[in-house]
Amino acid sequence: MTRGGIPVRCWVWPGNQSDSTLVEEVKRDLNGWRLGRIITVLDAGFNSEENRRVLQGAGDHYIIGERLREGDKGLPVEAMRRSGRYKTIDGGFEVKEATVGTGASRQRFIVVRNPEEVKHDRMKRGEIVAEVERRLATLAQTEGAPHRKDACELRAHPTYGRYVRQTKAGALVLNREKIRDEERLDGKFLIRVSDDGLSAADAVAGYKQLWQIERVFRDLKHVVDIRPVHHRLEDRIRAHVFLCWLAMLLIRLAENETGQTWHQLQRQLRRLEVGIHRTRSGKVWQTNRAPQKLEELFDSLDLKLPPRYLAIPAVGRPAA
Repeated sequence: MTRGGIPVRCWVWPGNQSDSTLVEEVKRDLNGWRLGRIITVLDAGFNSEENRRVLQGAGDHYIIGERLREGDKGLPVEAMRRSGRYKTIDGGFEVKEATVGTGASRQRFIVVRNPEEVKHDRMKRGEIVAEVERRLATLAQTEGAPHRKDACELRAHPTYGRYVRQTKAGALVLNREKIRDEERLDGKFLIRVSDDGLSAADAVAGYKQLWQIERVFRDLKHVVDIRPVHHRLEDRIRAHVFLCWLAMLLIRLAENETGQTWHQLQRQLRRLEVGIHRTRSGKVWQTNRAPQKLEELFDSLDLKLPPRYLAIPAVGRPAA
């Protein structure tokens, strides 16, 4: 995508193809465009040493997300623990940089904190902890006795179980250490940047483009209705996806030109209607008069409104 959110290319792969081959193929295809320099932005799911090596080929660079909750070792964890003062950038984000390692092996990390997400994370966790405390209070626990079914379900719960720990006596209690660890990560995300010349603000802005790409995926599914796919042959599947992508491209161009969302544009476009009048000579297709706002919308897109009459039946000459 461009910085303005315009998609410039899409790929289609089988669902069982590994991520490492995807990164290499995309990098090779983009090199064919002979661009001056490519900075590839990837989420944490594509983060691997091999992928980072591929992305730095031919003098290019990457901005890549890091997982915050995997183990207690490694460079990302060390970067999060580095002390430093946050500085505010555009968009209200707070950032601080951390360089881990020395020489050729050094890695540059940027810790990003979103104050609004800090409040959201605290509120959400507070609701979860309150529910965990309520469930713990309802458990009939006896030290040394086997757990009942409701206790086992609480401990295995994907959301509530993370805030529960078992004492030496076998009782389940609130895991306050886990809560403190989670508080340190409120509203934060971590990115690794290979280009030392790229400012922290530009790196964060580049990483935020992933959210626009995620929005493209959502809109392809729920606005363009890319699914279900009623094709079986590979070339037809690829053609279907490509046509949906072209529709998505037009939507983004219209949004950027008008400053409105596609749903807002749809509400205005629905006011343009066609009436079909039946006459003795045939059907007359006539559009309604466009409201002023609709005329302004078409002008902003450099488009002409449909003609007043779309179809008028030809009247034949009388027979001699």
